[in-house]
Amino acid sequence: MMRFILCPLLLLLSVLAGHATHIVGGFISYRHLSGTTYRVTLTIYRDCNSQTPFDGSPGATTDAIVGLFANGSSFPDDVLNLTNPQITQILAPTNNPCLQTNSNVCVEQGVYTTTVTLPSTNTGYTLIHERCCRNGSINNIFNPGDQGAVYAAYIPPTNPFQNSSPTFNNLPPLFVCVNAPLVFDYSASDIDGDVLRYSLCTPSHGGTPTAPAPNPPAGPPYIDVPWESGYSESNMLGGSQPLRIDSVTGVITGTPPTQGQFVVGVCVSEYRNGVLISTYLRDYQLNVTQCNIPVGNIPSTNIDPVTGVGTYVIACNNTTVTFQNNSYNPPPTSTPLSFEWDFGDPTTTSDVSTLALPTYTYPDTGTYLVTLRVNKGSGSAGCGDTTFAFVKIYSSGASAFTNTNTCPLAPMTFIDQSTTPYGTVTDWLWYFGDSLNTSSTQQNPTHTYPATGSYSVTLISTNSFGCRDTLTKSVTVFEAGVSNFTYTPPCIAQQVTFTATQPAKVASYLWTLSDGSISVAANPVSIYNAPGIYPVKLVAVSQDGCIDSTTKLIEVQTPVTAVVDSATNACAGFPVQLSASGGLYYSWSPPDDLSDPLSASPVTQLVGNTTYQVMVSNDCFGDTATTTVQVRPLPSVNAGNDTTIYRDTYVWLSGSTDGITYFWNPSKWIDEPFSLTSKAQPDETIWYELFATNEWGCTAKDSVLITVIPLNILDLPTGFSPNNDGVNDVFRIARWLNVERIDEFAVYNRWGQKVFSTTNIEEGWNGTYQNQKADLGVYVWMVSGLTKDGQQITRKGNVTLLR
Repeated sequence: MMRFILCPLLLLLSVLAGHATHIVGGFISYRHLSGTTYRVTLTIYRDCNSQTPFDGSPGATTDAIVGLFANGSSFPDDVLNLTNPQITQILAPTNNPCLQTNSNVCVEQGVYTTTVTLPSTNTGYTLIHERCCRNGSINNIFNPGDQGAVYAAYIPPTNPFQNSSPTFNNLPPLFVCVNAPLVFDYSASDIDGDVLRYSLCTPSHGGTPTAPAPNPPAGPPYIDVPWESGYSESNMLGGSQPLRIDSVTGVITGTPPTQGQFVVGVCVSEYRNGVLISTYLRDYQLNVTQCNIPVGNIPSTNIDPVTGVGTYVIACNNTTVTFQNNSYNPPPTSTPLSFEWDFGDPTTTSDVSTLALPTYTYPDTGTYLVTLRVNKGSGSAGCGDTTFAFVKIYSSGASAFTNTNTCPLAPMTFIDQSTTPYGTVTDWLWYFGDSLNTSSTQQNPTHTYPATGSYSVTLISTNSFGCRDTLTKSVTVFEAGVSNFTYTPPCIAQQVTFTATQPAKVASYLWTLSDGSISVAANPVSIYNAPGIYPVKLVAVSQDGCIDSTTKLIEVQTPVTAVVDSATNACAGFPVQLSASGGLYYSWSPPDDLSDPLSASPVTQLVGNTTYQVMVSNDCFGDTATTTVQVRPLPSVNAGNDTTIYRDTYVWLSGSTDGITYFWNPSKWIDEPFSLTSKAQPDETIWYELFATNEWGCTAKDSVLITVIPLNILDLPTGFSPNNDGVNDVFRIARWLNVERIDEFAVYNRWGQKVFSTTNIEEGWNGTYQNQKADLGVYVWMVSGLTKDGQQITRKGNVTLLR
């Protein structure tokens, strides 16, 4: 976007002077001279209204101090005292009839130069200058009057670099207009031809109000200046359209939203052969003021740093363009802006408009330079601005490709033939139309399809201007020649014929037979004179040239021997499995009651001894065998009579059998589950089964039902005599049934005192109280607890203590 100023721009913002607050900006650069000698240049910008002169100039209290630090060192190898700067005053323009200025606005540039010889050729060094303080009226950093600056430059080892630092090409603008687009070339030059890249970065802080010019300066690392709330490295001027810098061209763009003074930091990084050499910082104080002229603004991108003209729009296959207009109307806004558009169409003189947001249709593709003149007011008092932008209308070109039709599992090659009338085709996106939606970004890809058929392939080509075209067309994967074949299982010395299964789709055959011979017949024959397994291979070629191959192992059958491996014993009433082997086919006789008489292993259930014959065969031979199955009787088993008992009592299980082994199931609550006679004390009604096995392995069982009835019993005696004669010495619960627990068993004397208490059902009272023999007489007892059925149980009574 290039601007022609018809009535000049700026209502300048005064720079406030203050004691010892004078730093406006600066940077350090250097030039390699010879050997390890370098010329060092320190450039400082100061507010010339300040009472603080340039360091090293007449009247200054200190020289300009630059420290030389070896890489990684916190102490300088040398301190350079710079004096007699070359001072240049930078004044704001004053000859503009539309410009109102303040005579106190003044910035001076001081340039110091010296030479330095580095102590070592193999060590990198950093030049550092620290100085406080910045102008106290700066808006975007916290407590600016107490913030200083650090300017540094890194010199890489002279061996091998012999480097000279970049130098900035232009002085930043001292003033810019609020709410007006800012476009400034912040690029640098490098005499070594190194690659330069640009970024916005936070300025560094150095020095203090009490020690404004440290001698020597502190070594790295450096402290960043603190940003004020609402400002940051990514938004140094605030607002919704922050500063941006093109990393390649160094062009800064943005729209400052408020008036004031702002510190802006720009870093340039120097690369040689892809390796970063160093990064250099220049910061500068930018003054944003209210301008009294309009600012034309066609929003653009890719702005040329030389001409200031960018591109408004790139259109693909669309010649109608609607224009945006971001022009700025300064106060008083009651006076409207007028617009004069020239759309740059060379085929007509009517390509103009006075609308704020016009639309224009161009006759053809091409590049057009659009002009917008913005006016405010009229006559000699009027002020205006002119801006330019390119409109670029391109054709998308045409996507095209060819391909090789192939067979399944063979790579298909795609050849791009896309064209474009503007620029070059730079990007390709292929979709191959398979079930996995496979894609590729190669220009000429290959793809393998798993199966025959037609597939829709899409190519999206994009040219260097971002215009796209899409083509979809069908590609064919030929059907393969299926090489499957059938044959009759061969017998020794008999001819066998091999038959291809799909002759109509096959153009040719190539057989490799078991003896190594080759045949191209559709149905070759062969004879095998010895048993064994032999390979046969068929290669089939389809009419489209697709190849398929199949190899099968041919088994030449030998005479069979019938083998019977069946159980010779069966238990009466139980299934028994017969088993034969030695062939491919089986036939049992008699077939009655067999689960499958044609199976190698049928199942039957016998009641008496039976003889079976089995025919075993393959496709060439047969043999027979017989087997006799003897049916054995089951053991006799008697589990005894069903019985009913009370819970917590027991019953004797008493069974009988002529078997040789036996056991009770389940074994729960049984003392000896492998004995015919055993004590059982079940808690609940249960069926017990007695299993028995005889000498032939036949098994039988019988069951008995034990019914368990819950009966709650708590029995205690009516008297006891604790005289240690071994008879009736302790008063306890004598018998209990169906009791899960007792909560308390207690004894009370006639005065109601508890003389004994326990929760152990087996524990009793020995006739003592407080370690003394209790008196003779009648005592009251009480028992409470819980039955195994979950019911509360309570008993009480009297007991007589005798001696």
